[in-house]
Amino acid sequence: MFAAVSNVASDAKKGCTVMVSAELYSSMILRPVVVMTATHNGTLARRFSTWRQDSSDASANFQPSHWMDTSTANCFVDFLASLFPNQKIGLFWDAASSDTYQEVIDYLGVKGFIHEFAPVGVTTIMQICDLYTNRPLKQPSKSNFYNGRSRKRIRRGGGGGEYKVDRVQMIHWIEEAVSMVNEQRALARKVEYMFGRLG
Repeated sequence: MFAAVSNVASDAKKGCTVMVSAELYSSMILRPVVVMTATHNGTLARRFSTWRQDSSDASANFQPSHWMDTSTANCFVDFLASLFPNQKIGLFWDAASSDTYQEVIDYLGVKGFIHEFAPVGVTTIMQICDLYTNRPLKQPSKSNFYNGRSRKRIRRGGGGGEYKVDRVQMIHWIEEAVSMVNEQRALARKVEYMFGRLG
C-alpha cells in the first residue's frame, strides 16, 4: 500500500489534495481521498459525509487548509481500514509532517497497521503513486478543466480570467481518472510490477 501526499509547508495555492493509494495484490489504484478547503465538521463536511455511501468511489474530506493535517491523516487511515476490514495492512507513506505526528503513528498502531515512512527527500523516487500514477491521473482532470474553460471562453466571448470548478465536478473528474487508469492498466499489472521494482 502506498499513499502519496504533498509535503509543502505553505498553502500557497487554491485547490485540493488527492491522496492516491495503490494495492499490490489487485495491482490497482484504490479509491481516492480528496481533501478540500473548508472547516472540520462544517456544512460541507456534513453535506459530503455520505458521498461514498451514495455510490461514489471517492472519500471527500474538508479542513481549513487543503494540505493534510492530523485529523485528516487519521480519516485516511480509517478509509484504508474500511477497504480491507479484518486484514493486516502495510502502509508505506511519505514523511510529511502531518503523517509523522505521534498522534497519527499511535493511531496506525491502534488500527493494527504496519507502517514505514519514505526517507525525507526521496519520496518522488520511492512511491509508486509518484512514479507511476501521477501523470496518468492528472491528465484527464486537466483535459476536462481546459475543455470546460474553452467552452466558458466561447460563451463569454473573451480570454483570460479566473475559472472556478464546482467541488462535485472536481471529485467526479478525479473518480473518472482513477477508473480510467485502472481500466488501462488492468492487463499490464503495472502497480504490481512497480511494487516489485521498488522493493
